[in-house]
Amino acid sequence: MSELEEVTREFYRRVGQGEVDGVIELLSDQVTWTVPGPTAIPYAGTFLGKEGVAEFFRILLAHEDLQSFVPNEFVIDDARGVVCVLGAETAVAIATGRKFSTKWAEIFRVSNGLITAFEEHIDTFALAEAYTMT
Repeated sequence: MSELEEVTREFYRRVGQGEVDGVIELLSDQVTWTVPGPTAIPYAGTFLGKEGVAEFFRILLAHEDLQSFVPNEFVIDDARGVVCVLGAETAVAIATGRKFSTKWAEIFRVSNGLITAFEEHIDTFALAEAYTMT
């Protein structure tokens, strides 16, 4: 298993165990963390550095009850230091009690054993709908 795969699999292990401090240890000091989406999604945006990512997780955990979060496929480009992970999740938006299920693609850039960038691509319509009272 390549270093890139080891780092990203460890990321998912720590997320699955709720080890936010452990996740932060896997990040470079200058990490860029991006979750595109509308303002209806409380944690959408770009977060910079370890403190920014810690804030992202504080917001996420305060607003979402994650019921299932499964990485299914790892696509690794060792030469470019990029890992794309395809997966799925089910969660509940705490404020509305609305459940959503969606697939996602998460892209990691890894250098010297640390995650330097993360970007998630997910069905933002499904998330925004879950977070919005209608």
